[in-house]
Amino acid sequence: MEKSSREFIYRIWSIEEKKYIMTGSLYGVEGIAHLTCCFNRRYHTIEEYTGLNDFNGQRIFENDILDFTAQYKQTGRVPVIYYGGSFGCIITDDRDFKEFWNLSHIVQQYYPKIVGTIHENDIII
Repeated sequence: MEKSSREFIYRIWSIEEKKYIMTGSLYGVEGIAHLTCCFNRRYHTIEEYTGLNDFNGQRIFENDILDFTAQYKQTGRVPVIYYGGSFGCIITDDRDFKEFWNLSHIVQQYYPKIVGTIHENDIII
């Protein structure tokens, strides 16, 4: 069986503790712990690594908040979501028209920076 080149890395947010409690992998990525226990969705949010990094080289996970500017479209902060089979962001133009942009397009064209996550109260979207 051929090994996948994709890294299946997840981070776990504890809803009760209001903090990330671990980062893990399904396949034992070097330097990352295996996900060895089950997590209850009532108490935990499991967020997947998108396979892409921000301008500073940080891994981008779903629910991260990205800051970037796309002329005539987006200025400011948007959350990373999973929609229609891919990761991306809902972008708003200067007429308040919203559309989904694939995350790989955003990373390649606009060099976003992670400024927080949706779980952090002081991050304003």
